[in-house]
Amino acid sequence: MSKFLSVIVGSALMVTSIQADIFTWNGLTSKNWTGNNWTGGTPNNDGTDDIHMGGTYRLNNRANGGWDINSLTFDSGAGPFIISGFSADEIMLEAGGITNNSTSLQTVNQPLLLNASQTWRAAAGGLNLGGTLNLYNYTLTLDGARDTIEGGAISGNGGLVKAGTGTLTLSGNNVFAGGISVNAGTLVASSDTALGQGTVTINGGAHFQSAGSSRTFANNITLNGGDIIGNDLSQRFGRTLVTSTSTITFDADPAPDVIHATTQFASLDIAPGATLEIVGWLGIELSDGRILSLDDRLLVATDPGAATLSLIDFVGFANGARWNPSTYELTPVPEPTLAALVGVGLVVFALSSRRSRAFGSRIS
Repeated sequence: MSKFLSVIVGSALMVTSIQADIFTWNGLTSKNWTGNNWTGGTPNNDGTDDIHMGGTYRLNNRANGGWDINSLTFDSGAGPFIISGFSADEIMLEAGGITNNSTSLQTVNQPLLLNASQTWRAAAGGLNLGGTLNLYNYTLTLDGARDTIEGGAISGNGGLVKAGTGTLTLSGNNVFAGGISVNAGTLVASSDTALGQGTVTINGGAHFQSAGSSRTFANNITLNGGDIIGNDLSQRFGRTLVTSTSTITFDADPAPDVIHATTQFASLDIAPGATLEIVGWLGIELSDGRILSLDDRLLVATDPGAATLSLIDFVGFANGARWNPSTYELTPVPEPTLAALVGVGLVVFALSSRRSRAFGSRIS
């Protein structure tokens, strides 16, 4: 055999050896992943296995003893599986990730570890992930049209990317450092530590909202065309930078309700050419030119400066905003024509009063 042919044959053998093997759950003997519970033989547990959950038999099963797999897929027609085990029963995932092609909600309560950047897809049904998750240094993309709930604590230096039209809900005591990029759909944070320790970037067409109760987030925020939803819950953020025209959407009810929430930023900067649009803000303009909020309020803890204030647009009011150093509140700028008319009216009234008093004194 020639040296060239030997290289080709050797390469082909190497490619064959790293191809993933497919194993489909049948649960014939027990709830454990070991033994004769698979169609296709017993999985190798070496990072090359594509694990498939199909059918409706032994929906509660356990990846006992710790596993290293390429991917986990819930097949079309699969019942609502619940995969759970002890804290030592970790599942390490290679680049294949997790996919739910079933319309049933799939639950994984075992600890998960990433050994490569990957995508988890809630394609036809939702994903409910209750175990801890270690990203290590990798990026996890959450995709799909259905919703994903990650309730366990997320750690590591990696980050999250929210893709797809579904909703991603985070609620754990998360300490991951790589930040979150919200590219589509909605990100919901239902704990103060849900967002980890990095910057949260909300891109065009994507949404963020808090859930549960009032929230205080230590994270810095970048609004790059995205939307923060007020949702009648008070929420605080770190430094906030608007790099492309973005929105803050308050409760869109036509009249004030009984809940007066606040959205507050530690600081606010808006890049030239961008605008921060405030939608659904309710207020009233007084005769002295002041505008008071009647419902939810927008606060900034430090003076944004004239340049940033000029780039804020309270929809339905004149462009621009005022910052109150006593209350930290942002409110719209009054319509110039009305303010001018009020000013003229006050001057006329003052002059008229002075003339009346002077005339009265001369008579007496």
